[in-house]
Amino acid sequence: MKFIVFLDKFFLVFIFLFFINSINSTPINNRYDPVSIYNIFGTDKYYYYHKNNKCFRVKLDITPFYQHSGGARDKDGVKVPEGDMLGRWNMLATLFGDGAVTLNKHFEFEDGAPGTPWGKPEQTTASDFPFLSIARRVFDGYGNNATEEAMFDTTHETVADWVKIYPNVVRDANVLIGAGTAAGTISKAYAFEANYDPADDNFGKYSIPIKYEKLGLRGRLGFDFGYGFGVAVKSGVVDIRQKPTFNDQTESSSSTIAQTNDKTLMKTYMTNQLPREHILGDALSKTSGTAGNFESNELNFKTSEYKKTVMEDTHIEFYWCLPFDVRDDEGESAVSFAPYFSFGVWAPSGQKQDQNWAFSIPSGSDGQTGFTVEGSINLDFLKNYQLGFGAGAAIYGSKDYKNYRVPSSIYQAGIYPWQTDIRRSVSPVWYVNLSLKAEEFIKNFFCSFEYIYTQKNKDSITLKETDATRLAAFVAGKGKETLEENSKWKNNIVQGGVGYKICPGIQLSLGFQAHISGVKVYRTTTVFGTLSLVI
Repeated sequence: MKFIVFLDKFFLVFIFLFFINSINSTPINNRYDPVSIYNIFGTDKYYYYHKNNKCFRVKLDITPFYQHSGGARDKDGVKVPEGDMLGRWNMLATLFGDGAVTLNKHFEFEDGAPGTPWGKPEQTTASDFPFLSIARRVFDGYGNNATEEAMFDTTHETVADWVKIYPNVVRDANVLIGAGTAAGTISKAYAFEANYDPADDNFGKYSIPIKYEKLGLRGRLGFDFGYGFGVAVKSGVVDIRQKPTFNDQTESSSSTIAQTNDKTLMKTYMTNQLPREHILGDALSKTSGTAGNFESNELNFKTSEYKKTVMEDTHIEFYWCLPFDVRDDEGESAVSFAPYFSFGVWAPSGQKQDQNWAFSIPSGSDGQTGFTVEGSINLDFLKNYQLGFGAGAAIYGSKDYKNYRVPSSIYQAGIYPWQTDIRRSVSPVWYVNLSLKAEEFIKNFFCSFEYIYTQKNKDSITLKETDATRLAAFVAGKGKETLEENSKWKNNIVQGGVGYKICPGIQLSLGFQAHISGVKVYRTTTVFGTLSLVI
């Protein structure tokens, strides 16, 4: 009995030190919010003591919450701005892998005979991507070719023609490669992937902090049928906001950029607000920045603030948890051994990620149905303090996606210009956890603590592109491998809270969840409150 008294004091001190929450929510394939909270006890894998194990009980939990991020973790687990999680956005790399361009559309202005204006949209030879094509012409050093240079003769390509595209920019008529200090000179042909130097880490790149917020209401309805059996349903409605800030890193690029003009031209034709909005696809939503007849939405990749109110995925689970008393030599109950087991399904009622909105994120498993299996071993001391060890997994199948953005160069990050059809076979999401719970550590008060490690390995991607030229461009650009590598992530969190029993059927609780470390995930903090009604 002295041993039991010692355990009583030990757990009381431990709970006071941590004063934080509970058991894990069911794992889900969502790197932005992989451990969703529905009440102070998560999925309620703890054993709840009843004088009669045959009793029927209904419990409803209503949980409002607020979540925000303090940056993200990149592939090395280093703290970075949210938009840099999978690498800094690379505008220059949109010029690479152009064999994957959309069918029946022209990337680059078609060559014409010397003396004829190039690239005027009213011509049949015009590019479907005028801003991106001008950038291509500038960064491949068109001045090295006498025939092409003749096409830029101001006699034939007038200032008025140019101003239609860049109203505030004087046309660079003599962009040469490696020709000393001549006006408009660039140090090398940047438009060709073979010339790309990864050491020039910031040239043509953005660092993108994001103001991420999620505000919502989640609910869980559980039915205990007796003998440890039960069923629970949980889901939620959330308002998601992602507001980006574009920080051009070109000026701070490395000293291997030989010419000052390189940086000037990069900003003029790619990373300044005007070309960025027209190339990526926000110009049509603005009244400013209009460039005459050239108002464009070239890559159909919206980069404005994302704000949506949507449903989350819905989880239905069946569970069993029944205690077995372990008695000491005196015949008294020393500890209750309470195994827990559940299986369930994630129904894809949430919002899928919008491939044409850069800062769109899914509110569930991106349209995938998942099957869950979870288990734990709980040790219940004095029917008051519980120590639990658990694990679980969410298992997904394969799903076809149309018009999915796929890299056509290993150097593309943040912006994948071209789209194709794919099949994604999703790797399971699995977790392990250690949890502690205290009932009545102070009269009518309860609390719990949990550490949880969650991991998802990389998916398997199959390209379903039917055009041989485009397929070859995606394959050569390592698009499949890039998507697979970016699909894996891992996360370490703690979550906690404290609750008060107003009466046996009404409970109030407050808690939070905090990120510790991880790879390719947001560094989120969540605060929440729960009203529990027990019948």
